[in-house]
Amino acid sequence: MSQPLAVKTENLGRIYKIRNNRKEKQRELLALENVNLEIREGELFGLLGPNGAGKTTLIKILTTLLSPTSGQAWVAGFDVTKQPAEVRKRINMVSGGETSGYGLLTVRENLWMFAQFYGIPSPEANRRIQKTGRDRWHCRPAQHQILRSFHRLAPEDEYHPRFSDGSRSAFPR
Repeated sequence: MSQPLAVKTENLGRIYKIRNNRKEKQRELLALENVNLEIREGELFGLLGPNGAGKTTLIKILTTLLSPTSGQAWVAGFDVTKQPAEVRKRINMVSGGETSGYGLLTVRENLWMFAQFYGIPSPEANRRIQKTGRDRWHCRPAQHQILRSFHRLAPEDEYHPRFSDGSRSAFPR
């Protein structure tokens, strides 16, 4: 019997609508077209391609950070568009080198933004950010160590770009 699917896509597509300024006519950029993919549980999988091939777009769709414009995708059996909270309970992503704009935010703002992605109400997120304790964040010991090291080494109001790539990749997302 074969392993269940960890990731599946059917005819997945993404078109970006781009306009450089308000006067310019909107144009479309095709990032993904008819991506069909099956990755089994426990399978080691690499996503390779040239710049502009849609690798980051695909990963952002699978991690629920971006919606597809066509097709469907499932992670751990959950539809990334219809059941994003269930997908997020089962995955995490560390983006290597590319911060998707997160470098513009302070540590506190990054923590708050990712709390929003996971549906934590702002007052609760702000309370947890203020305390940064393991019991308050309900995180594993390694994550708690990361949070403690950020609290100790970098004030919450410092900007993310000041940290090394390794520190940024350890940042809770």
